[in-house]
Amino acid sequence: MKKIYITFLFAAISLFSSCDDWLTVEPKDMVTVDKALTTPEGYTSALVGVYQILQNVYNPGGFVMGSGVDTFANIYTEPSIGFSQSLNSAYNYNFSDTSYDNSSGAAFLQMYKAITNLNVILSSIETTEVLTAEQKNFVEGEARALRGFLHFDIWRIYGTAPDDNAGTSNLILPYSLEVSNEFIPYLNYNDYFANILSDLEQAKDMLSFSDPIIYYSNELLNVEGSIEEYEDLGWYNRQNRFNYYATLGALARVQLWMGNKEQAYEYAKEVVDAQNEDGTRKFRLGTSTDMGNTDLALFVEQLFGVETLGYDDTSYSSYTAHCVNSEYVLNQVYPSSSDIRKMNLFTTLTSNALVYNAQISLKYSLMSENDASAYKNFPIIRVSEMYLILVETAPTIAEAQTYYDTFANSRFDENVTLTEGNLQENILNQYTREFWAEGQIFYTYKRLSLTSLPFSGQEMNTDKYKIAIPSGETNSDL
Repeated sequence: MKKIYITFLFAAISLFSSCDDWLTVEPKDMVTVDKALTTPEGYTSALVGVYQILQNVYNPGGFVMGSGVDTFANIYTEPSIGFSQSLNSAYNYNFSDTSYDNSSGAAFLQMYKAITNLNVILSSIETTEVLTAEQKNFVEGEARALRGFLHFDIWRIYGTAPDDNAGTSNLILPYSLEVSNEFIPYLNYNDYFANILSDLEQAKDMLSFSDPIIYYSNELLNVEGSIEEYEDLGWYNRQNRFNYYATLGALARVQLWMGNKEQAYEYAKEVVDAQNEDGTRKFRLGTSTDMGNTDLALFVEQLFGVETLGYDDTSYSSYTAHCVNSEYVLNQVYPSSSDIRKMNLFTTLTSNALVYNAQISLKYSLMSENDASAYKNFPIIRVSEMYLILVETAPTIAEAQTYYDTFANSRFDENVTLTEGNLQENILNQYTREFWAEGQIFYTYKRLSLTSLPFSGQEMNTDKYKIAIPSGETNSDL
């Protein structure tokens, strides 16, 4: 049987031997080791520790965004080997290059490290007596949702495309369900996705009556201390945490990947239709006004985002920045001169090393520690994606047109009359315009199994879409 050995996995007893090994949290959230998971606050701190691991994974210069997954999509100018051998290898799917393999391996490791810590929480919660029933549902729901979400992202990178070997007996990736120093067995597509759905659906049920985001607006929850009953556990800032609606969004993504359009439609629709008590939308589409108020990554839309503690954008937007393309390409991506994404999210770098008059995204340019912007989250799941899922899965073209118009009008994009023949093309165009520099574009190409990449023209096949698992993470018998 194919198996994988995750080198950082260790017995549960060692996880409790050092705060540095596990609870990597801010000082105000630190708990002593002997109190770890013996108080409600301990569970809160354990979850915070997982989110801090994710900051190493989901950031603009990280492998899962700008330095790997976006590069696979060839949306940026090809970096030369002299500029960066690792990035050049990612651009050209040269998985055997050592520098690329190390970058991929570091991200792979961090994602499974986060999963391992979630497994510690989930293992402990089975017998804990320190949490109320509501607290237990809340913590377990959030941990299960994160575990399912992370395993899905691992599959979107290292697993097969939906039309490649789906449902066969081929063993593709491991699904980690417990803390162990044993080899984790590989699973086939059916078993792996059954685990994803199990985690996310159980999480949905648990969070459906325990998550504060259901009962209060994001505006209120984003002000710490505004709700007395959540003060002790700090259950605020739900857009920074994997909340109920983020779980629905993840389920919509997974079901769409699996080709279950009716289910994807239902989950996405619940997010889009969600309202606060006063009738306002729980998550509204962002506007040019939001961008003008320094919300360039549209935090108002985020079902889930990772906080940018310690982020410094200078290397991302400097002379050596690799996340660039030409003005010609950007004009192709954004044909409408009034598109708020084109007008607000790009600038020219005349001295860039890769291309003359390089166009670079400003999406993360106000998120450094000293920047005045109050919006400092890397977007992971946004309501705009839910609108595009509804366009793709709506039962009629007329309904798809309604969702498309609502979305496109919010961006001041050109009007398009959808037909069965042009639906996929227009969906792909909007994914490209909307998620530039967010790491989502490659996943769309892979899900749709495009035979070539739109910008580079690179021919694609199943071997390129299934990114090689880092060499250091596989057992020698593979």
